[in-house]
Amino acid sequence: MTDQLKEGFARFRQKDGMYGDDGIMPGLVQNGQQPDYFVISCMDSRSAPATIFDAAPGTMFAHKPMGAMVPPYNPENKENDLAAKLRYALHHVGVSKIIVVGHSHCGAVKALANKIDEPEIMHWVNTAKKANARARAVMRITKEFDNAALLRETERQVVRLSVENLTTYPAVREAMAEGKVEIRGWLFEMEHGNLFEYDPASKGFKQVFDYNADQIGSAVPDCDHEGHEARL
Repeated sequence: MTDQLKEGFARFRQKDGMYGDDGIMPGLVQNGQQPDYFVISCMDSRSAPATIFDAAPGTMFAHKPMGAMVPPYNPENKENDLAAKLRYALHHVGVSKIIVVGHSHCGAVKALANKIDEPEIMHWVNTAKKANARARAVMRITKEFDNAALLRETERQVVRLSVENLTTYPAVREAMAEGKVEIRGWLFEMEHGNLFEYDPASKGFKQVFDYNADQIGSAVPDCDHEGHEARL
């Protein structure tokens, strides 16, 4: 039943430049890893960052909590996996960019918004209940209160909250004080293949690329203050 994974490994092993003379993997072993990015993304199988960013081995550290949710730092939690990863990545490897990558049609966000009766799941997603409250406030302002719109807005607010909560971690605060790290919040719109970036100044989102432009990669204008230009 694991043939699909074994066949995938065979293709990986045979990729040009991966092994053999001057291969990527032997080089990473010999010279060590120096990734530029620490990517926090959802566990969702459709939004794996190495896949959607077409990233080679050694490009990023990956942390994949359900919903790409980052709870505030808790000094009482001595087994904080994320705190340990951030300390290592920022202060031992020298990663300079932390990116939170949420995505549309997120099951964790749906669980948060709909308050499903699954204690193991709700215990985790409730760490982002502030995002759900913010989304409901936006819905009241825009009078666009239907479940689909609420879910899309909650997805945006979860990214925003995770970006904010990252700054409560000691390793991040120290690196920021030294000007050694920047934090970005992105949202991957799976159904249309779009990528949006959180703008802390406006608390909205803007599309990173305009794929309808004559040249792929053209920037598009910022969204309004709540990011409603985004089709999420």
